Amino acid sequence: LKLLVPMGDFDCLVEGRADGIFTEDGEIYIDEIKGMYMKLDLLDDAVGVHRAQAMCYAYIYALQHDLATISVQMTYCNLDTEDIRYFHYDYTFEELAVWFEKLITEYKKWADFQFAWKKLRQASIKPLQFPFSYREGQKELAAGVYRTISRKKNLFIQAPTGAGKTISTVFPAVKAVGEDLADKIFYLTAK
Repeated sequence: LKLLVPMGDFDCLVEGRADGIFTEDGEIYIDEIKGMYMKLDLLDDAVGVHRAQAMCYAYIYALQHDLATISVQMTYCNLDTEDIRYFHYDYTFEELAVWFEKLITEYKKWADFQFAWKKLRQASIKPLQFPFSYREGQKELAAGVYRTISRKKNLFIQAPTGAGKTISTVFPAVKAVGEDLADKIFYLTAK
C-alpha cells in the first residue's frame, strides 16, 4: 500500500505491506500479524505502534477504494507456543482520516527539521576542498572511492600505515553525500 502525501517543500511516501486484506460478511479488514515471545495473555490490547501501522494501511486502503468503513485485526502469535490472540477494531473512514491527518501533522514537524538540516548539510559540503596537499597515491585513491560510491560498488584497499587512507576515503565519501550519492557514512576501524 502506498500514499504520497504532499508536505510543501517535499513529499512524504507512506508505504508498507499489509499481512492480509480480507472480506468477510461484506466487511473488509486489514490483518496485521506480529510474532512475539511474550505470553499473549499479558496483552490487554494491541501494542500501540502495531495498531498504528495497521491503521495507516486501513486508511490508505479505504481512501483508495472509497470505503465508508474498514476494520483492523491485530493477530499476535507466540513464536514458542504458537498460541494466537486477536484484537479487532472497527473504524469509519472519517475516524481514520482525522487520526491520519494528526499523525502526518506531527510527523511533518520532524520531516521539516530533517529537510532543513539536509539542505544546510548539503550547502556546507559543496565548498569543501581536500584539507592537505595530496601525497603520492592519495588523489587516485580519493577518486577511486568517489567513483565506487557513485557506481554503488564495493572497494577494498590495502595501504601501509601513514599513507593517508583515512582522509583519502572519508573526504570523497563526504563529497558524495553532498551530491546526494549517499546519505550516511560509517567509518569502522580496528582501533
